[in-house]
Amino acid sequence: MTYRRTLHPDEMKSYIDATTCLQALPAALSSTIPGAVSRFDDFVGAAYIPDGESSFKSSQVQFLPWHRYFTAVFEDLLKTHCGYTGGQPYWDLTLDVKADKKFVDSPVFSPTDGFGGNGAYIPCAEQPYNSFCLTNGTGGGCVSDGPFKNTILHLGPGRNIERNDHCLTRNFHPQFPARWFSEIDINRTLAEGSYGRFWRHLEGMFEVERIGLHGAGHFGIGDPLFYLHHANLDRLWWKWQEQNPHPRLREVSGPVSEKQGAGNVTLAYEIGFGKIAQKVNIADVVHIKQKALCTIIPNTASACL
Repeated sequence: MTYRRTLHPDEMKSYIDATTCLQALPAALSSTIPGAVSRFDDFVGAAYIPDGESSFKSSQVQFLPWHRYFTAVFEDLLKTHCGYTGGQPYWDLTLDVKADKKFVDSPVFSPTDGFGGNGAYIPCAEQPYNSFCLTNGTGGGCVSDGPFKNTILHLGPGRNIERNDHCLTRNFHPQFPARWFSEIDINRTLAEGSYGRFWRHLEGMFEVERIGLHGAGHFGIGDPLFYLHHANLDRLWWKWQEQNPHPRLREVSGPVSEKQGAGNVTLAYEIGFGKIAQKVNIADVVHIKQKALCTIIPNTASACL
């Protein structure tokens, strides 16, 4: 896996072109994901499948290894299907929430060199496509500029995998990144002493006042910004692991689910995405140069452990 923050406009264009390429390729998994139209939909649907082998709630402790593999598989699809040769970019929101900057002016939102900006303002009660809407947003409508302004999503909202065409919407809440991605809060997260405490601080809770880093920068899985944000969360996990690698590269803890008697997550816990990628154990992805991650990315096997 290779992460990049600062990209030349040509490199960003290459990544965006590969993403739109994936959105244009025909689906291969429509037999199990009925609403899938594109190869991009296949990937989104593999995370949506209810109660199947890929079913997952981000509020569970396996969030970090699951998304590490998820992001690597997405990078692999860009490379193998659309000829992308760069690394998976990440979005370091700390650079966009400084006192002398406006969140909406982030280069990530550039209509020419980035991913486009916000949707038009629509009150929560009037938003037709969002199953969940936080008040005090500044958008909510269809993305109005940039390379994804005409993007049509075919799955969702929520975990719906039936065909349901709708535009890509965005609803910026600048107050959340400002609160959770300050350098003070990032350093506080990285200072946590155990996997469980680090994960909880990063993940937050399903409450506005405790939304955490994950929720503060979150966009829907059908939005290409989703992958930049989750790549950054994985980068922070890797940074936390590097601070004390001997125990932390083997550390995972917490219950598999909220169900009583579900047991605890271990390194043997299995991660799968249906027919998108082979199953792996957490032990296979706990290090970013672990063989399971290296071998799915072309030309990186020599860097594996």
